[in-house]
Amino acid sequence: MAFLSLIFVACLGVQSVVAHYHFNYLMINGTFHPKWRYVRVPQDQEQYLPYPLYDLASLDYRCGRNATVTGPGTDIATIVAGEVVGVRPSLTNNRPGTTFFHDGPLFAYLSKSPTQTREGLQNWDGDGNYFKIAQRGPDTDNGWFTNTYKYNLTTDSWNFTIPSTTPPGLYLLRAESIYPKAEFNRTQFYASCAQVQILGPGGGTEPGPTVKFPGAFDNFHEGVLITQELATGKKGLDNYKFPGPTVWTG
Repeated sequence: MAFLSLIFVACLGVQSVVAHYHFNYLMINGTFHPKWRYVRVPQDQEQYLPYPLYDLASLDYRCGRNATVTGPGTDIATIVAGEVVGVRPSLTNNRPGTTFFHDGPLFAYLSKSPTQTREGLQNWDGDGNYFKIAQRGPDTDNGWFTNTYKYNLTTDSWNFTIPSTTPPGLYLLRAESIYPKAEFNRTQFYASCAQVQILGPGGGTEPGPTVKFPGAFDNFHEGVLITQELATGKKGLDNYKFPGPTVWTG
């Protein structure tokens, strides 16, 4: 019986995994594109279980390990402002849709390349001003994905909309997942950057407020170093404080 139980648990593990991950798939209007096609490849992409980021002062926190220099080998996706895009977490060798997010917030940022050519974007190290266009918080006061599981919604991808008045141009689209902890310097960070060209009329307010990566916040931020009560997930998530700037909506 114990042997059969182990087999059952193993099968569940094949179906869905909550583990370390990259955002190696970019979705545009419901279509997920091949992994790494538009997302800059990090140094540890060949590892089955990518190691989390912990050092908020490291350049690796911007787009993943050594991903500030992998733009030339990455394609550029075309997105019309107002379209729905999404990211999917995945282990390097895991099939899509089998890796779920850690408990914690999700963020999406844009940063415009200072050189507005395809080669300029691809060769850019991402040292620019980032404005937040989307974030996802907890479903309820006591669970990050409570309603998601309750109503059998997907937890293997996250969709958001590019603001319809985003100024046209070439950007890095940065996706981030934070797994906050109550122990100092144990909070896990996952970040990846896709290269995109956004089309549209613009016409909105100046994007902002903006931040730098690294530099947007530190390990003492109350959304990074959380209380034990929040870490246990029993209650209090309604009071969670999002790191980073407010969301720019256009």
